Amino acid sequence: EENGYGIAGAYENGQVVESVGGGVCQVATTLYNAIIRAELEITMRYNHSMIVNYVKPSSDAAIAGTYKDLRFKNTLDAPVYIEGITEGGILTFKVFGVETRPFNREVSFESETISTTPPKVEFQYDYNSSLGNFSKSTSTHQGLVAKLWKVVKVDGEVQSREEFNNSSYNSSPTIITVGVAGASSSQLSSIKSAAASGDESRVRAAVSAAKAANEQKVKEAQEKAKEEAKKEAKKEEEAKKKEEAKEEKKDNKKKEKTDKTDKANKDNTSSNKDDSSSKKDNSKGDSSDNNSDKED
Repeated sequence: EENGYGIAGAYENGQVVESVGGGVCQVATTLYNAIIRAELEITMRYNHSMIVNYVKPSSDAAIAGTYKDLRFKNTLDAPVYIEGITEGGILTFKVFGVETRPFNREVSFESETISTTPPKVEFQYDYNSSLGNFSKSTSTHQGLVAKLWKVVKVDGEVQSREEFNNSSYNSSPTIITVGVAGASSSQLSSIKSAAASGDESRVRAAVSAAKAANEQKVKEAQEKAKEEAKKEAKKEEEAKKKEEAKEEKKDNKKKEKTDKTDKANKDNTSSNKDDSSSKKDNSKGDSSDNNSDKED
């Protein structure tokens, strides 16, 4: 960083990582393609460990630490001047010198892919992510073997086609992270067994089966909870009715007792009235007798 290098993507152990000086290989690759077209001699060139997408296979030049470098030598009879220009995010190298090649001679380079190796699939497990969540790495690369051919034409006719270099690029696996939070030990075992096949569809099927089983358990638990709630509500309703019946019986007894008391009190009142009337009648009889005495 103290030398002006920034952080950018780089290859490390089969993965794309952020590294100081990442992306400097694009500078080396651009220079390499200018040098070979100027037909200067390449004394050291390495391809990347994995394929790159900014040039065709075998047209790249990698730089890494002290073990990968790009070197070339001026084998011409005159000095050369190399100019590098960046503008608008585009890097251009130009090689200036005394042109000794015939004007009707044309040099080009053709990339040929010899074989490819599809990336393997690897599975990782996230115990904190919900069961059924899937995510894929974005740095997958297929393996590839390629050659670069130097083609020389004179007056448009091919004069020679020679192998200029060959390159072998490693594949990097597709890493699929599977969420397994909530999976039982037996379900996790089934998922891992499916993953051992490297077949994503089998893993998804195992995860779907586990998820469906868990959802069914949740559904059954919810139904059971509803039934329990209904039973509990029924018990509470029955208990409430019993309590109401008990209270009603109690109120009836109390009312019956009150009615008896009221009736007894009423009977006593009627008896007292009869006694009072009898006394009044007796009093009237005495007065008549007295009056009879007076007439005499």
